[in-house]
Amino acid sequence: MNIVEHSCEEMEELARQLYAILRPGGRFCVEMADGSAMRKIRPRYLEGCEAPSGRERSLQHIPGQGTFPLDSYFWTVDLAKQAIGRRLALVKESPQDRARSWLVFRRT
Repeated sequence: MNIVEHSCEEMEELARQLYAILRPGGRFCVEMADGSAMRKIRPRYLEGCEAPSGRERSLQHIPGQGTFPLDSYFWTVDLAKQAIGRRLALVKESPQDRARSWLVFRRT
């Protein structure tokens, strides 16, 4: 599992590159938190989020290594389906819990 923190534009570029790499029928799977659902569960979830980019700047502390900047982005399942779906076909969407979903895309 990788934690990928990309802007919408970067995710669209990743989908373009995946389209070139994957064979026809190849799949790309995404497990993600839906920002709108997370906001309902944790009201302070989007504090510090910059509109309209959706970027949230924070600091990540790694024991013994130091503190490093970490940018993350606001995402919803619908936004992910739109950004990735421009290049890859959505074949399955499975809610995992109240705020997380599993999306499976396929190269046509």
